[in-house]
Amino acid sequence: MFTGRLRLVKIALCLLLVVAAVAAAGCQRSDGPSVGTIHELSLAIHGVVSSIGAADGDPNTQRFSYTVTLENQGPEAAHVRAVEPLLSQQMGYARLTLDLAVPVNRTLAPGAWLTVEGAFTFDAEGRTKEDILALEPFVTGFRVISEQVLPMPGQGEGPLVERAFGFVTGFSREGETLLLGLDEAQWLTGKAAAQGTLADGRCPEGVPCEPPNPFYIRNPDPAIRMVAVSPDVEIILQTYSHTALGTFQHDEAVSLDVFQALFAPGAESHLPRVPYHLEIRDGLVVRIEEQYVP
Repeated sequence: MFTGRLRLVKIALCLLLVVAAVAAAGCQRSDGPSVGTIHELSLAIHGVVSSIGAADGDPNTQRFSYTVTLENQGPEAAHVRAVEPLLSQQMGYARLTLDLAVPVNRTLAPGAWLTVEGAFTFDAEGRTKEDILALEPFVTGFRVISEQVLPMPGQGEGPLVERAFGFVTGFSREGETLLLGLDEAQWLTGKAAAQGTLADGRCPEGVPCEPPNPFYIRNPDPAIRMVAVSPDVEIILQTYSHTALGTFQHDEAVSLDVFQALFAPGAESHLPRVPYHLEIRDGLVVRIEEQYVP
């Protein structure tokens, strides 16, 4: 197990990108998901400082602490509701903290700065220092609520990749753009599954808290996130059809038209009720994969 302490150097590079924020007053819910009025906000990550150390003296549980500084480099005021770190896939599997979003609720005037401090814990039991270092990058970026991503400075000019998990609620169109409604959730295993079950009040009194399965799906926020879908999206299903032996045809590729039809009104399918893993590149969903739930 790892008992030392790591400190990452401060990143002073300032990286600018345009952030689109959804105005709450413009959001409406009708027969299908809809999108609110879009306003452009110019935010930048000015610097990030982070460190890792044992949480409450327990070397089996490590705490990743960070301070991120944002600057409003646009001509208009920008309201920031919350900031959430985006974890790498490896860190996402190891995390113990359920809710990563840090509430902010501040309006930044043009040229104003904002410093946000946060932390999350992850399972380090049985991991050496080298094992923990192998989890890098721990954080791949930050999401400024609502639903926009600021890439980490100094990570090159490649596509910005985000991985999301949750339930697809349907499809709608905004002009020529196909939008997917996503009710984001958390797929938890091990200690995190037990913590999630306890946090949702689903543990009997007087007995150790264990989820009913080796996993637990937690959905603390019912808000629907709208994401644009690539016309070339890859879709992989686990329970769409059966083999000649009657078992499910796992890892079955289907077209976007076939997948959309499953969510049409009156469609008789269980697939709108199962969770999915999404890969989002530069704001477009490029892969959707069904999570098999026994």
